[in-house]
Amino acid sequence: VAMIVFTLMGAWRGGQRQLMERQSEVRESMDAVIERMVVGRVPRVPGTAIFLTSSTNEAPPLLLHHLEHNKALHERVILLTVATGDEPRVPTAERLELHPLSEGFERLIVHYGFMQSPNVAVALRLCSRLGLNVEPDEATFYIGHEDVVPAAGVSWLARARTLLYAFLARNEAPATKFFGLPPERVVEIGTQVIV
Repeated sequence: VAMIVFTLMGAWRGGQRQLMERQSEVRESMDAVIERMVVGRVPRVPGTAIFLTSSTNEAPPLLLHHLEHNKALHERVILLTVATGDEPRVPTAERLELHPLSEGFERLIVHYGFMQSPNVAVALRLCSRLGLNVEPDEATFYIGHEDVVPAAGVSWLARARTLLYAFLARNEAPATKFFGLPPERVVEIGTQVIV
């Protein structure tokens, strides 16, 4: 039993590391993305788009993918990161961290303790205290979904580990339910990542 658990945990950790390394190859700074949008005169449509991202510094790959394929963006864009800390609970007064960027972009970091369940919709309603008025039932949430595929020419062991990670990733809890998002307001964009 211990060996099975060890194998699963190792496959998950290794797969996450490989996925992050692969995504870091295509990351850009937000300043560069905003500048490219201004120079390229990317059309803006009414509404609020919220991109869930793990990065607190760079442009999320999902935003770059969305721009590449749709050639347009909402007039207000919130880059939302849910950060889980080492303490059991984060008080509500210390939960939100807002960083206004330019051209209608804002970065919002929501802090939770490891004993708390994240609820993004509730956190967004608390943002009115910071001057950010967002109604979760009117915003569009963008979530990325990566399908991991083993690279050609890798060893059978690396291929098996990648396939095990892909199986585990397909069976994790849906982000919509985990983050407490209104399901009818979520757009999931899938990409295939070769590791």
